[in-house]
Amino acid sequence: MVGPTTWNGRSTMEMMYQAASVSESSVGSSTSSAAGVVGEEMDAKKRAKREANRRSAQLSRARKKAFIEDLKQKNHEYQRCEQILACHPDLVFAFDAAGRIEFANARACSQLDLSARDLEAQSFFEMLGGVSRL
Repeated sequence: MVGPTTWNGRSTMEMMYQAASVSESSVGSSTSSAAGVVGEEMDAKKRAKREANRRSAQLSRARKKAFIEDLKQKNHEYQRCEQILACHPDLVFAFDAAGRIEFANARACSQLDLSARDLEAQSFFEMLGGVSRL
């Protein structure tokens, strides 16, 4: 009687089925382990990106804070100079490149009988009216 070939009491079909299932499970485990490695790499990249973003944000905040402190100091210096010039006993004018008055202290305003607002943006040379320029 010719029957299915057996080896250790198992048929050829059983051995082929078992071999196929073993190879599928090994492929599946290698695929899942490869997917795990890829997933870990993606997580590591995301963490690195987050850390880089945090460092960038911290640096940006530090630069902004330094800029604001510098601006506060310059504003304080400007206000101090403006107070000194406003109280100066002599006539003090500040001009732009075109000769327009940008600042006049209180003494200059009282001497000319004009307000600081009236003096600002006027041409100093036009105010002299006919006196030659230096």
